[in-house]
This record gives sequence, C-alpha cells and structure tokens, in this order.
Amino acid sequence: MNHMKTDRLYLHVPEFSELDYRRKLMADPGTMSYNKGYDLNFSGYDPDTGCIAFPQEEWEQWYEWWTGHEPERFYAYVMRRKDNMPVGEVCLHHHGNDPFHEMGIVIEACHRGRGYGLAALKLLMSHAFDDMHVKEVHNSFEESRCAAMAIHQRCGFAICGSDQGITQMACTKEGYLNSRVKMMEREELSAQDIPDVLKLYRTNPQYFVHCPPKPDENSVSGDMTVKPEGIGIIKHFYGWYEDGQLCAIMDLLENYPETGKAWIGLFMVHSEFQHKGMGRILIKLVCEGLSKGKNEIRLGVMETNTPALHFWQVCGFEKYGSREGIILMRKTLNKEKDR
Repeated sequence: MNHMKTDRLYLHVPEFSELDYRRKLMADPGTMSYNKGYDLNFSGYDPDTGCIAFPQEEWEQWYEWWTGHEPERFYAYVMRRKDNMPVGEVCLHHHGNDPFHEMGIVIEACHRGRGYGLAALKLLMSHAFDDMHVKEVHNSFEESRCAAMAIHQRCGFAICGSDQGITQMACTKEGYLNSRVKMMEREELSAQDIPDVLKLYRTNPQYFVHCPPKPDENSVSGDMTVKPEGIGIIKHFYGWYEDGQLCAIMDLLENYPETGKAWIGLFMVHSEFQHKGMGRILIKLVCEGLSKGKNEIRLGVMETNTPALHFWQVCGFEKYGSREGIILMRKTLNKEKDR
C-alpha cells in the first residue's frame, strides 16, 4: 500500500513478511541513541542504548494492532524511491478521548543528513490531514534536539508546552497547509514551461467546459503573454512548484483595471492538490503580498461555474457586478493588513 510520494521518498505499509527491517531498526544503537537513558517500564527496552527488542514471536500481535485501523492509528516504512529500500519508519496513533494524534518518526542513522527527516514528516502530515482527516498531530522530544524542532516547525508545528526538558509540539491542518505552501517555489513562468502548464490545465477538464476551447500550447502561450493595453500595467504568470511538480498557476495583472488594484485573470490548481485547502492558502498569501502596495484585487467568474464561485467566496471575495455571463468579484486588500 503506497501513499503520497515526494521526489525521493514515499510511505509504504509493510507486509508481515517485511517486518525484519523494523527489528533491525529498533536494534541499531546509532539509530536509537535518542531513546536511551529513560526510565521506561516496558519489555525489551535497553536504557543504555535506547534499543527496543522486537522478537519475531511478537510480530503477529504487533502487526494486527498497527495495520488496518485508520484513522485510529497508522504505521508505515519510509521508502527511498530510487531503489525501493526502507530508510526509516513513521506512525500515528490516537489515545482515548484526546482530540489529537501522537506521532513518531525514526530515520535510520546511516541515512541521516540527507533531508529525509523533513521529507518523511511532510509525507506523514499529508497522510494525516488529507487521508486520515485527523484534527491535530502532537510530538514531543528533548528541548536540546534543535534539529528535530526546526524540522517540525518547517512542517507547521508550534510549541504547545514544555515539561522537565521535554518540548511538546502540535500541528493543525491549517498550520501544515501554511507551511507546505510557503515551502513551495514560486516562479515567473516562461515559454519553456508551456508543457508543464498544459499538463496542469488538462487535469481540470471541467474548467474548459465553462471557458472553452480546450487548451493547447498556443492557448497557454497566449495566457502567458497577452495583457491589456495601458500605462503601468504589469503582468505576472506565476507557477508554484513542489518537489519539481507544478502545483498551481496564476495569471496576475498589477495596476489593472486601474492603478492601485490587481486582477486575477486565471488561477488553477493541479487536480491532485485540490480539495485540501491549498488553493485557499495560496490566495491568502498572494493577497497578503499584494496588500503592501495594492488596495483591491478583482476577478471574473463564469456564471455557470458554481464551484469556482464558491471557492472565491470562501477566499473572501464579494460580487460587485456582472457582464456578459461573467460575475465580477473583488476583495479589499487593506483588510489583510489588519489581521
């Protein structure tokens, strides 16, 4: 069973026959050194090394408890894509009436220092919020583990408590989405990016039912280059990339229809990234950026495109008129400054 992939890693729920890797992982002193020196009262724990025994006779009970019980709990290997080899493990589990899930992540010592920890945490958070629909994820570790804290903060975690040298951190879906979008690379797209944009367009065939014709390289080129005539109008055609994949595009005009305003000619999210809140976060960040020099942003929505109308209303845009089957919408940007 595979889950969301990044450029280098993916999550894989192991088969029973694959559990020997976990035994080796738990028995490696270099990997488990973070876990040593505690007064833990459970079988198989070695306080001198941090290792935990995982004998084969315990595998069946462990496997039955951990697999096939989402959203209550989840366990997976962190797999390297180039050779399909495991490099660590992740887990999520829910306790009683707690409104959150606890998590765990271990990268094998010989694979550390390669960015796998951050990539694996991103995968786990995606699965937690997008697939399991958990409300909140918690993790805790020694406050001296600065690298672990930094990785968690990059994925949207915030400190929620501290006790006897142990830092507690929590992540909500909103925090995760904000961090994920901020880690995306925003670029001004050009002619060399036309194939990527066309591929993204084609994941949204319903849009072109409302706004024909079907896209091709010529229409993409037009979207990238055509702009209204006028003094001071600046055109941007932005693309947001994650792990080398184009996730979203925006055709944005500054100082149109007049100085101090902006116009979104087109905003589209790749279908794989829709219905997860990412589009809303992207628009929020764009509005925050524009609010430093613009007082309003406008756009038009086809009257027949009900899902798009709903999306823009959720993003805080209001109707102010209509023209030839197009609903005109706007948002006052100085409100962003007050938040």
